[in-house]
Amino acid sequence: MAGYSARQSTFTTGDTILAAHSNDEFNQLLASFNATTGHTHDGTAGEGGPITSIRDANTLNKVLVDSTNNHLEFYVNVSSSSVQQLRIQDGAIVPITTNDIDLGTSSLQFKDVFIDGTLEADAITLNGTALSSTFASLSGATFTGNLEIDVASGDPAIILDTQGADKFHFAVDDSDSDNLVIKSGGTVGSGNGLKLDSSGNLTVDGDLTVSGDDITMATNTSGNILVADGTNFNSVAVGDLSEISSVAADDVLLAVDTSGGGLKKISRSTLVSGLATSSAISNVVEDTTPQLGGDLDVNGNDIVSVSNGNINLLPNGTGKVIIDGNGTSGGVTVTDGNIDIRTGTGAVSKVKFYCESSNAHAQTLQAQPHSAGSSADITLPVATGTLIGTGDTGTVSNDMLAGSIAASKLAGSIPDSKLSTISTAGKVDLAALEIDGGTDIGADLTTSDLIIVDDGAGGTNRKAALSRLITLVDANAGFATKGFATAMAIAL
Repeated sequence: MAGYSARQSTFTTGDTILAAHSNDEFNQLLASFNATTGHTHDGTAGEGGPITSIRDANTLNKVLVDSTNNHLEFYVNVSSSSVQQLRIQDGAIVPITTNDIDLGTSSLQFKDVFIDGTLEADAITLNGTALSSTFASLSGATFTGNLEIDVASGDPAIILDTQGADKFHFAVDDSDSDNLVIKSGGTVGSGNGLKLDSSGNLTVDGDLTVSGDDITMATNTSGNILVADGTNFNSVAVGDLSEISSVAADDVLLAVDTSGGGLKKISRSTLVSGLATSSAISNVVEDTTPQLGGDLDVNGNDIVSVSNGNINLLPNGTGKVIIDGNGTSGGVTVTDGNIDIRTGTGAVSKVKFYCESSNAHAQTLQAQPHSAGSSADITLPVATGTLIGTGDTGTVSNDMLAGSIAASKLAGSIPDSKLSTISTAGKVDLAALEIDGGTDIGADLTTSDLIIVDDGAGGTNRKAALSRLITLVDANAGFATKGFATAMAIAL
C-alpha cells in the first residue's frame, strides 16, 4: 500500500535489530495512513483492499456495498437494530418500506426541486393549502406544463366565470363527435359558439370579424379571388372564371368608387358612356411599360410627338423595324443603320425624291432588274459635288477620272467642248491623228514653220522648224548635190 509498499529491512536469526530499524518500519506504517498521501483502498495494487462497508462501532449505522445486486444500501439504528432505510440503484433512489421515508422535514426543507418527468403524489399542499380535485383553492396559480382534465362522462370543460350573467366555456362536446367548443352561457351543446372538429374545420355560429389585414389560406395563390359557389368560398384564379362571349348593356363590372364609396358595380353602358366624356382616358402616359395585345389601328389618325420630340422605333436586340411587308418578300427593313427595300410585286425597288411637297416632279433611284444579276455598291464621293449621269451636261473634272477610259465605256464620240488640252505624252495614238480634213495653211511654207518630230525615235515628240530640215539634208548630201538643199529651200 502507499507509503508501505516494501519492507525496509529483513532479519534472520541472530541479527542485531537496532532502534533505527524499528523506527523505519513504523514510519512507513504512519505514511501509509496519511490523510493526503496514504493509500486509497481503491482496489488497485499497493493501495489496499476495497472498502465494502462503512459502519460505526456497534455496526448499527452503516453503508454497505452490495456488489451482487449493484446497490448502495443505507442502514440506521432503529431501537438497537440496524434497519435498512433506502438503497441507490441504477436510475433510482428506492425506499425499503413504502410510505416510511420523508424527504426533508417541516423545519429542514430542500430549496428547489427540479423534475423532468411525472410527479405522482397522493396529496399536494401549496403554502399550507391542500390542493383539491377541483383546484378551487388555486387562486393565482400558474401552470407551465400540460393541464389535463379527464372526466368519466359528460363534457370536459374549463369554465370562466366573470360573476356575471354569462360563463365562457372551453369544452369538448362529448355528444358531437368530441368537437372543441368555445361558447358563452348555457350548456356546451347549445347556443351560439365556435366549434373546431378533429379535421381542423372551424364552424362559427355568428359573424367572423378579422381585425388584421390578412386571411391566410393554403390555396391563397397570388392573384386569386374568393368566389362563392352557393356553399363555400373558394380561391379561384381570374383566368379560370367562365368567360362571357358577348357583353350586354346591362352586364356589370366591379369598380372602386374613389369618392369614398368603396367597391361597387358598374354596368357596361355606364362605363362606355363615361369613356366618351372629356374626362375619359385620352393617352397611356400613366403606363410606363404599355404592351399591345394585338395590332394597333390608328383609325386614320397620326402618331405625333410634342415639343419637337422624336418618334423612336427601337427593336430589342437583333430585332428589325419592318415597314409595309414582312422584311423578306416585301417591305422596308431598318437594321442598325442599314435599309433594305424589297417589293412583293416582282418589280425593282425604287426611291423617289420629289422637288417639292406639292409638286409631281420626282427623281427616281432604282435597282437593276433581276436579270442583270448585279450586286454593285455605289459609294458617295468624298468631296462636295454632283453625281453626273447619262444625258447630263455637267463637267467631269480630272480628279473624277481615275486611270484610262475604256472604249467600251464610251458611247459615241466625245465632243471637243467636253475635252480640255491633252498634255500627257502617249495619250493620243499616231493612227488617231487626222490631217486630211484639216484646213490648209493658205500660204507658202517658210523656214520658221514648225513640224512635229519624234526626238531620236525615243517616243518623245517635239517641235522643229523647217530650217532644221534644210540643214539636215545639206549635212547628209554629197558635194555635188549640196546645192540641192539650197535649191529646195529656194523652191519652198
